[in-house]
Amino acid sequence: MAFLKQTAAAEFAIPVTIRLLDQMYEQVAGHIRRVNTGFFLIAAPLPLKPERKLEIKFDGRAIECQVVYCQSESANNYLLGVRMAQLGTEALRAEPRIPLELEAKLHLPGEEAGIVGRAVNISASGLGLFFDREVPTNEIAYVELQIGFAFGEIRHCTRSEAGYRVGLKLDEFISRENEILAAKNRSTAAAPSNGFGRFFRRKA
Repeated sequence: MAFLKQTAAAEFAIPVTIRLLDQMYEQVAGHIRRVNTGFFLIAAPLPLKPERKLEIKFDGRAIECQVVYCQSESANNYLLGVRMAQLGTEALRAEPRIPLELEAKLHLPGEEAGIVGRAVNISASGLGLFFDREVPTNEIAYVELQIGFAFGEIRHCTRSEAGYRVGLKLDEFISRENEILAAKNRSTAAAPSNGFGRFFRRKA
């Protein structure tokens, strides 16, 4: 995998609740697989026809959407392409931030130990982080999360009363179900540090 390869969207496995707006009490569990500008790719256990309206619930936030397409992935598993709806004449954010509350470990070039903090939100192109210390900007980095690994570039670091808010521009996201992570775990014992250290070797 080329670390600096740009991708049009980021891959996730974020659990959500899907509520069908035309059936008040029907809701099912699903996962956000991918996000892009105004668009979600969702894995769900049931097929839904195009133009059907639904609501995605995640961590207390509800996002109203409309189905664009539905593809069968496997038995009882479907991929839904859904587009965010408009509320009246006012559109939702073109790139909404989904709130998170996950432990995060930021890895920077030339640093052996990661910086422990929190991931506070995520969008199609970025990850919002919070740390107790300042971190350098315009550096490539990766972040270990419970749901996977985020690769990208630190774009900003802003001081606040409680610490530092950091923005990571996402280049790629690998969920913990990916085969690359299994290979990384197998190689950890033989590696001097973490399995992704090769991405951060500086040129002499």
